[in-house]
Amino acid sequence: MKHKSILLAIAAIILIPLFFATRSQAGQAVKANTQAAAVTNVPLTSSSATPVSSTPINQPTSTALPSAAAVVAAGKEPPACSFPLAQTTTTVSIPENYTFSEPQVVLTVSYPVDIYQWLPDNQRVLIGQESSQGQSIELFTPQTGKIQVFGSRGSSSDSPPKWVAGLNAVVYPQTVFVSGSRDSNGMIIPSTEIDKSQVLISRGDPANVQLLEELQPTTNASKLSIIVKPDGSQILYLGSGGNQLQQFYKRAISQGTLETVQPSPFNITQWTYRGPVSPPPVFGMAWRPGSTQIFLYSKEAWAGGYTFLLNSDSGQVCEFNLFGKDDPNDWRKSWAAIAHWSPNGRYLALVRTKGGLPIDFSDLIILDSATGKLYQMDATKLGFPGLSTQGEYFINDVAWAPDNHHLAVLGHFDPVGGNSMSSIDSLFLLDFLTDQSIQVSSQELGPNLDFSGDLLWSNDGSQVIAKCPSGLCLLAVQNSDQP
Repeated sequence: MKHKSILLAIAAIILIPLFFATRSQAGQAVKANTQAAAVTNVPLTSSSATPVSSTPINQPTSTALPSAAAVVAAGKEPPACSFPLAQTTTTVSIPENYTFSEPQVVLTVSYPVDIYQWLPDNQRVLIGQESSQGQSIELFTPQTGKIQVFGSRGSSSDSPPKWVAGLNAVVYPQTVFVSGSRDSNGMIIPSTEIDKSQVLISRGDPANVQLLEELQPTTNASKLSIIVKPDGSQILYLGSGGNQLQQFYKRAISQGTLETVQPSPFNITQWTYRGPVSPPPVFGMAWRPGSTQIFLYSKEAWAGGYTFLLNSDSGQVCEFNLFGKDDPNDWRKSWAAIAHWSPNGRYLALVRTKGGLPIDFSDLIILDSATGKLYQMDATKLGFPGLSTQGEYFINDVAWAPDNHHLAVLGHFDPVGGNSMSSIDSLFLLDFLTDQSIQVSSQELGPNLDFSGDLLWSNDGSQVIAKCPSGLCLLAVQNSDQP
């Protein structure tokens, strides 16, 4: 059975009180751009640079927010990032040859499941399984089917959990809402007002989860984003506390213990110069390997596609303006749904989209941090075998290969006049430097209910895990260049 993909509940807007639901199970179709765009290298010389392609992306007429939610100019514009970035390798990656097995079902589920991270042992995967009670955070071993529960939280809409190798533990945020009221029939009406945000750590016993931090928000949409430095030496989280609307908190890991570190002063709201509206945007984070730099990206359709680079030690900020200058009064802005650094930290892959419910398009942008060049690929270039060009395409998720040259790309196709029974989700291997892609499996993957949490490539390159119609599927990967 084929399924419609991406429900973009992370972009669903409830204008009063402007609270965002981050996930939905409704059968809303997602719109994608239908014209092909050639890969083009574009020097990124200023904060206004944008990808250029031989075929422009069609973007529909703007829809302004009501005046009650109009954008209010605030903050200041940070300097543009200059290239090459500090701590950037200029080593040219050598492409490797990968072959994939057909997908094998390794986990069958009744409720949605998200896949977050391969552990360093390349044997276990950090996942989250939903149920009517919330989300269970687990370590899953695909080869054996073993599951170890680490903890639980009320909703998968919170930022993803992270594995902390130095503690042999999982750290994750949890949002606690004010108790809901009851309607005239006695049914509970869930609250959208946040009571507190928590940072929790579990070392494998869900009954003994450690409360690392508890923040009382200053706004009803102050959620936490958590990130772990790739070498496992630090945990950072971005959230609200005291009179500071949003700020960083930092913990260092030394010999299996956590130490509080005073971070450099930083308030992300001072840089949201094209807004903000209230509430402030929730930012995703991607730590650049081998560096102190963190890529920050606003994850809401209305927030204006902010993409910053933060030095986690000094607090200095510069901006990647990868999406141009959207109309500040148009909530259907361009934004980054997914951000992944290549293993060597040179390339940053972004799934860019515009608008929400339905989205207008999604494509792939890759930034070379050594040169500032951009590579852009539209989903129509994936080349679904035997399918008409008349239809809607988009990119759902991506994962880097260990060679820093290829990406696994989860693509989606909706034929003209089709429905959820005729859509197709397939896995492709993309060489982004040559714009060549191949379909790696004849079997369909998905359904994918949201951007990200759909696809992972193991660190040693030997396995790819992805969502498939019945749960999770595993693909064995062989590299012919390996001895």
